Amino acid sequence: MVNPQHTFRNVEWTTEHPPEDFSFSRCRIEFKGELYDAWVYYPHPETKERHFQNPSVIEVIAPQIQDITYGAHVEVVLNTSEVLVENEHHA
Repeated sequence: MVNPQHTFRNVEWTTEHPPEDFSFSRCRIEFKGELYDAWVYYPHPETKERHFQNPSVIEVIAPQIQDITYGAHVEVVLNTSEVLVENEHHA
């Protein structure tokens, strides 16, 4: 995230891990021609001391979407002034 709408620092969300930082940016999910308001959720890797977060995963928090299943094709519409997606595989 380059300019998230919200960042929460030192969140003590469990007794199992030290506090972490989390950022959020509004996004939309398009599924079967319908748009759903959602949030990109970004746990800051530099504060995740005890568990690994794959940097290629984009996490999204959304309301329940009828008929969506694992492996379904969706599009995530991002605000590119807040979220930057880079392709690390250069040809």
